[in-house]
Amino acid sequence: MTGLATSRDAPSATRPTASARRGPLRVSYRAAPGEPRVLYAVPKSVGTAVARNRARRRVREALRELVRDGAVVLGGGEYRLGVSTTLERLSAAELRSTVDELMGKVRP
Repeated sequence: MTGLATSRDAPSATRPTASARRGPLRVSYRAAPGEPRVLYAVPKSVGTAVARNRARRRVREALRELVRDGAVVLGGGEYRLGVSTTLERLSAAELRSTVDELMGKVRP
């Protein structure tokens, strides 16, 4: 699982071939050759830089655990995980469950 190297890579992730949304999370997938790439989008409307970084770390860790446990297998392509509001209300288990459900809906 690799991240995007520069902001020039981000526009290709905005034309999804599949997307799903639940609560404050949205996942988009775009087929592309090569290794899977993951973009975490957390806008300023989520809060301060501290809140945005915390939200990004929580989503990244939830996905990392799912991949490590084998619950999610990332195929080649680009995945965009977006957060629309704060994740404070979601426990770690709820966040992991939500990410798992959304990834299941967009997986190729």
